[in-house]
Amino acid sequence: MQEQSLRNRITVFTFALTILVIWVHSVNMPLPPQGEGFAAFAGRVEDFFTNRLGQTAVPGFFMVSAYLFFRKASEHFSGAFVLKKWKRRAFTVLLPYLLWNLLYYVGRLMVSRCLGALPGEPGYVPFDGITLYQAVVHYLYNPVFWYLQELILLILLAPLIWLLVKNRIIGILFLLAAFFGAANWNLLPLHPVNEDALFYFSLGSFAAFHGRPLLEEGRGALGVLLGSAGLLLLYLLFHGRFEAAFSGNPALLVGETVAFRALFPAFLFFLLTVLSEKWAVLGSFLGRGELPAFMQINFLIYATHYILVRCVNGALQRGLETLPGLPSEGRTVVLLLCYLLLPAFCAACGLLGSRILGRFSPGLRQILTGGR
Repeated sequence: MQEQSLRNRITVFTFALTILVIWVHSVNMPLPPQGEGFAAFAGRVEDFFTNRLGQTAVPGFFMVSAYLFFRKASEHFSGAFVLKKWKRRAFTVLLPYLLWNLLYYVGRLMVSRCLGALPGEPGYVPFDGITLYQAVVHYLYNPVFWYLQELILLILLAPLIWLLVKNRIIGILFLLAAFFGAANWNLLPLHPVNEDALFYFSLGSFAAFHGRPLLEEGRGALGVLLGSAGLLLLYLLFHGRFEAAFSGNPALLVGETVAFRALFPAFLFFLLTVLSEKWAVLGSFLGRGELPAFMQINFLIYATHYILVRCVNGALQRGLETLPGLPSEGRTVVLLLCYLLLPAFCAACGLLGSRILGRFSPGLRQILTGGR
């Protein structure tokens, strides 16, 4: 029961992060907002969800991915353990990464041949070996998959990270060093991995070794929730002052941002944990054998949302241009509603696509979703 509850909490947690990712790419107004009135209010709403909360989603994914990789490593870590994990991640991460990048490349290639260049993008998509390599290996036409490329690199570094986080004291020192590296990335001579990603992944790894009672059994979760809520409140209240105070020291400004992006997902997860213990309805929901289908296709939603939000926003902008008599406030209302509802649209499309694939090609669905 406890295991199922944890798995369901992680699923709900990653679903919430997926919604935030969609909002990151759904912006349809100029940011940052200018002036006053409803247009400025709508711009601030989009700015808050896109450039504040939305930027915490991928850090949350890094942390939960690391936690699941190392969750049982303290008892079973060995060469065989790593090879088993690598083999599993080759199916759940590497293969979907390559296949989706290929699909995005083929799709863009066909669109460029049939319709020409997309608005705001140069020329036709070339068809040659170099472009194919860049598209498939380096996500040239699928920019949201930068996260998966970094995750693959970090998974390959798992044995080294295990050595650094298995001891509590050494692990804390390593986290401080990783945080310092993320805040001062511009001073580092080499960048084998994204420094922010390394910090978030290492934080999740450390939690797998030293925080399982807190994360899985909820011991002390209320205290962590209250503490993180207080820190988040201070951040939101004084963020503008922090930016002004740290403007002469970029490292402090970046460090503040990195800390917030790690803190908010932690707050979200512990909020879910505490509410599941205090609220019987949520506890019963998280203890059930199977969650709603739309919550179980987070990877498919993530993989498809980028093209969906671009198509919807592009069509909406063209549609609004055909209505010159529409008041500017009415236009803003339409844009804001579209922005807020795009996660629901992407989830619905993902669910429809999942069911169609499951009906006609379950094997392809398994490959595209990594079995998720």
